[in-house]
Amino acid sequence: MSSKLKERKLPQGWRWVQLGDVCEESRCSIDGKSIEARELPYLSLENIESHSGKITLDSGHNSYTQGTSNCFRFECEHVLYGKLRPYLNKVALPDFSGRCTTELIPISPSSDIDREFLALILRRPETVNWAMAEITGSRMPRANMKRLMRLEIPLPPLSEQKRIVANLNKKMAALEKARVATLERVEAIRALPAAFLREIFSFDSGKLPQDWRWAQLGEVADIFAGSSAPQGSKFFSTSGFPFVRVSDLSECGADGIIYKTRDRLSDIAISDCSLKKAPKGAVVLPKSGAAIATNRRALLGIDAYIVGHLLALVAIPALSLKEWIYFALRQIDMMNYSDNTGYPSLKKSVVEEIEIPFPPLSEQKRIVADLNKKMAAVEKARNAAEAESETINALPAAFLREAFGGTL
Repeated sequence: MSSKLKERKLPQGWRWVQLGDVCEESRCSIDGKSIEARELPYLSLENIESHSGKITLDSGHNSYTQGTSNCFRFECEHVLYGKLRPYLNKVALPDFSGRCTTELIPISPSSDIDREFLALILRRPETVNWAMAEITGSRMPRANMKRLMRLEIPLPPLSEQKRIVANLNKKMAALEKARVATLERVEAIRALPAAFLREIFSFDSGKLPQDWRWAQLGEVADIFAGSSAPQGSKFFSTSGFPFVRVSDLSECGADGIIYKTRDRLSDIAISDCSLKKAPKGAVVLPKSGAAIATNRRALLGIDAYIVGHLLALVAIPALSLKEWIYFALRQIDMMNYSDNTGYPSLKKSVVEEIEIPFPPLSEQKRIVADLNKKMAAVEKARNAAEAESETINALPAAFLREAFGGTL
């Protein structure tokens, strides 16, 4: 602990103590294959939520096949401290007896410190910083528990500890309610673009408005893939452009495809590449930009090279807007048109036959202008909601500083 922090004046009745003066590790080892272990629920680090300490183990969990190596037994009076990657801040208060990975250290509080207050001490940013100061291991950093126990902490009287815990729990409950409401608002805002597009591109029984028609993409857009782009034509430039890889566009997450971009390539960090350095089979997009079809959706492109298994669709002059093609493609699951291989990709000949609703050019311009206005409003609302969410997420640390400064 810095001398500056140590010299901070504490409220009356508070004192500085080392963490090891008021708690101790309780490493009661049991064989993960033993009969005793089979009767106890097992907690891994994945079962502990960062910062909040929420235990995500479901009530019907049968864990006798998990944690078959050596593990620690814990009881209801323990605090579980995650020593692996201390920055994850995994500190839990179990209300049941069980066993856990040896990366979770059961800690027993003394009679001088409230169990919940001890958990707050372990979760506070100062403790996380102390644990990270002298970690062991680079790829799998672990807290030095002996050093952790030498951390000097402010300790109020037991009655004050309980008051702080009760007050903080009340604030955290209100904060969680606000956090959930904000997340729901963010999700609702994120759903708006799809709702706006459904209003335009959903038709009863496939019947189109007057003067609209169904058009194949090959009729209203030039489609380029692989080395098919006429790089010497007037529509293309041979000067240096950013280069777009598949990894720049998307990444797989637990819930499917999570896009790094917000539908525009200008939002991502893409590598600069001259024509001579472009990989074989790359497409050079025209100076005016284009819509790009991926296996999942469409993105509105900028001047760039793209890898050959992505398709660039350029609006044919006097017939269509690239923005109209872009919005129309967002309503289509391109996976339905991908080849059935281990690494699905789009074939130019197949994409050329995809039909989209196609109004007169004047109507395209009107609708695109309206959609762009709505999307801009959605983006503004989303940014505001996400900023509010970030503010809420920062409040627990602020509350902890108040608590240990004696002002809560």
